[in-house]
Amino acid sequence: MIRRFLYKRCGEYWGYIFLNNIYDKNNNYRGWIEESKFVWNEKGKYLGELIDDHYILRNKTEISLSYKIPPENTEVNFKIIIKKNKIGKLQIKGWTDALK
Repeated sequence: MIRRFLYKRCGEYWGYIFLNNIYDKNNNYRGWIEESKFVWNEKGKYLGELIDDHYILRNKTEISLSYKIPPENTEVNFKIIIKKNKIGKLQIKGWTDALK
């Protein structure tokens, strides 16, 4: 299985996606993805949408989806890697970075 790396909108490396679960750069479970698009945090709060396979952004003009019951956490034990930051994503009008 491949990890897909996540970045903040500014280009800073944040973490990764593995088996539709989200982990920060220190392998801590931080949430999950449904329908390859909708992202929820580890407590079941809606975070936003997966955009361009590397960013989680929230549309500020949409009403947030309700909370969900979180699935079982899946722990991982990957070697912690240091990824280089990348050039940030251009601001999309009405959208904000969900990774803080």
